[in-house]
Amino acid sequence: ALMNAQVADVYPSLMRAVTDAGWELVGHGWFQQSLKQADDEADVIRRSLDRLEKAGGTRPRAWLGPGLGESPNTPDMLKAEGVEFLHDWALDDLPVWMRTKHGPMVGLPYTFELNDVPVYAIQSGSSDEYLKRVEATLAMFERELSLQPRVMTLALHPHIIGVPHIAYQLEQVLDLLQARNDTIFMTSSAIGDWFKAADPDGATRILELG
Repeated sequence: ALMNAQVADVYPSLMRAVTDAGWELVGHGWFQQSLKQADDEADVIRRSLDRLEKAGGTRPRAWLGPGLGESPNTPDMLKAEGVEFLHDWALDDLPVWMRTKHGPMVGLPYTFELNDVPVYAIQSGSSDEYLKRVEATLAMFERELSLQPRVMTLALHPHIIGVPHIAYQLEQVLDLLQARNDTIFMTSSAIGDWFKAADPDGATRILELG
């Protein structure tokens, strides 16, 4: 759950439902304002992580900036606050190592192509557009599985994907994925931990390159 931290105060019942369900809380700013517009970016980051930690019991390990907005200093500030994984760079299929002033961090995939806001609110896609894109993405990924696993990010926003005729298509997407024997569902930090385990020398390598 990539959530504005203020949700914990404005919609406490929603935050309780999310934490009771055991979802991982990912930092997403205090409210929906780009960090590039914040008067005090460091304060927004710290306050957001503190509030989500209070709500969920553990400090968030991952972050997606509102609107994917960053200043040149954002990754450094996030790493200084203990964030390990960053979605802001809209990577397609696989994580990457990134350098910050406070040590390596991992850039995690995020998507515009399988993101309900561009698909429906911007591109005015048909009701079944999301399902068609997932099916086509899977068809391409299948060709690559013998050499490399892929991360398929489904970027969903409740006010878009929750509309009944679109939610119906999401059900088909989830059924399709759950029926496969080569697919698992992972949280942000689980993806990051998998990547670090698969490339244990990556952090050292990225430091040496610097």
